[in-house]
Amino acid sequence: MSKFSSFTMNSQDIGCMDYSVLVMSIREFIHDFLPETDLLPIHQRIDVSNYGTEDRNNKNPTKRQAIIGSVFKGIDISEMKINERTQEERLKFSEKYESIDGGNRKRAIRDFYNNKFRLNSNYNSDIGAKFYYELSDDEKNRFMNFKIRFVVYRKLTPMQKAHVWETTNNSTPVNHQEMMNGVGDIPVANMIRQFARADNRLRSWNHPLFEVKYNKDNKIIGEWLSFDPTRLTYDRLVARIASVVHQNEKPSSCDDAEIEILYCDLKIDDNNIKSMEKKIKSCLDFIYAIAKEKRNTISHFAKITEDEFIILMRLYFTYKDRYDSFSIKDTREWYDYFRLAFSGLNKKNPSDYGLEMIDTYEKNSKEKKMRAALFSENLRKHRTLRWNDSVKWMEKYYLIPEELIERKILIVLDSRRKINRSDRELLLNKQRGLCYIDGNKLMLEDAEAGHIIPHSEGGSTSLDNIVMIRRIHNSKMGSMNVETYKEMYQRRSNV
Repeated sequence: MSKFSSFTMNSQDIGCMDYSVLVMSIREFIHDFLPETDLLPIHQRIDVSNYGTEDRNNKNPTKRQAIIGSVFKGIDISEMKINERTQEERLKFSEKYESIDGGNRKRAIRDFYNNKFRLNSNYNSDIGAKFYYELSDDEKNRFMNFKIRFVVYRKLTPMQKAHVWETTNNSTPVNHQEMMNGVGDIPVANMIRQFARADNRLRSWNHPLFEVKYNKDNKIIGEWLSFDPTRLTYDRLVARIASVVHQNEKPSSCDDAEIEILYCDLKIDDNNIKSMEKKIKSCLDFIYAIAKEKRNTISHFAKITEDEFIILMRLYFTYKDRYDSFSIKDTREWYDYFRLAFSGLNKKNPSDYGLEMIDTYEKNSKEKKMRAALFSENLRKHRTLRWNDSVKWMEKYYLIPEELIERKILIVLDSRRKINRSDRELLLNKQRGLCYIDGNKLMLEDAEAGHIIPHSEGGSTSLDNIVMIRRIHNSKMGSMNVETYKEMYQRRSNV
């Protein structure tokens, strides 16, 4: 069965593909094709554990050492695929061709030729641990004359690229997000990549939550997340958030099928992608704030786990659906509540409440088998029922919404931020045309609505919570209480 069994690519989407098969030497590839080929286009899988790890004493070769080692052993390294870009794509990317499959092999050839790494002496004992420049003339010719095969496609569409990627990798395991990433240069895919990982070529920078660094073994690890970006893990989480945004920011299924619907929505273009970006960023900012609080509370080395990421995402969108607009006034206190709830549901050491949650349904009932999985297992299931259960369990005893609101830890905001001109005129008339702050004449064109109880504190945008003030005062006041600002202004004015 096709790995894209639910991906809505029909014959019209795929169409006929124009390609040719070329056999060339490595020398011909390096001199003729390499300068015009993008070896790491935006849809390629990230290589996070290969570079800079080669050492003379390593027993086993790294991936790229094994590729070049196979060349010297005379072993075929399989066909590689490239695509000739369209004229429209050439306006964005300078290279004529882009790698579709076999990027690691092409980059290994390039980097060995450029003396970026040496051979593995155990794998190539007849040659030894040599860089390219250290090879004898015969060894260099042996490398440069080795024949490699290319399938050269011409002007593939994004859906065709994904189909080629899927078909090629039937025998090489790839996960769902890697297949989705194969669609290439489309607005949704680009947006997800740019949140999850930086791309210097496009001058795009990832969200700070996805910052990475190298550990002592020269492998990429997350700065704020306890899991690394191998196999597009970060992309997959952003795609799940994007899928929820695509479904109007409501608790919803965000499984692989929904992600495919997102990628295939042709209505999402460069003109409306900004709205999605803003909503996704808001969710990531929320999780990032909690990540910083966890580090401040527990340890400098504490990081957000994948399970925590998922439940934080679910809580964020549950709040969005429930309250429309909200803010966490005290992140430290909110995290304390969250931490108690999350640790109480740990399957290794559940609290009494955690045990009660597990036994919620009758022992042998279908409902228990279908829904009452252990909390951590529930988080890896992305259906709406699983979402609702996990949030319900978190909120039952510890993360109680009513208590958080009463203690002003969770602030429910009025979604209405502005009042219309007629209401502004009515309020200004009641104030006899005078600014509420400085008492001087105020024209309607310079008048703005100032909240008595600030919007950030849950104050409503209703006429009984609004006074008209001069624009400059509203700007300087920020989120301050209007009475506090008035007293401060008058005190300074009397000095």
